[in-house]
Amino acid sequence: MRLAATRTFSRAHLATWLVLWGLFTMLTLLATSNGLTDKRYVLPATLATVLGPMTGAISRGGQGCCLQASLGLLPYAAACAIVGTAVQFVPAPKHVGAEVARLTLWSLGWFVWFASGIVSLGHALG
Repeated sequence: MRLAATRTFSRAHLATWLVLWGLFTMLTLLATSNGLTDKRYVLPATLATVLGPMTGAISRGGQGCCLQASLGLLPYAAACAIVGTAVQFVPAPKHVGAEVARLTLWSLGWFVWFASGIVSLGHALG
């Protein structure tokens, strides 16, 4: 089996990332704007969706226990995003199955990253 140099990132990668970011941004906005947090933190928490698990801490203005919970999630969420991204640089056979596997790992890594923000919001808003 011959390994071929392929483009590492495609439009599908960008589209996947944007869809995940958009969905989790909307979930964060819905969670924070329904009176579950101080209104002054709705916009910062929503904009912080890209920061994954730090969203919960931001929604409470960096309150101690919320920050601790967010930092506790950070290594696990970051590991998933890093692995999902690193796999994109591994030479793979030029085959549809390989491309699907790469895009799936990319999607899962970023899904976990963004979902960790919802988990941290669960702690912060609970």
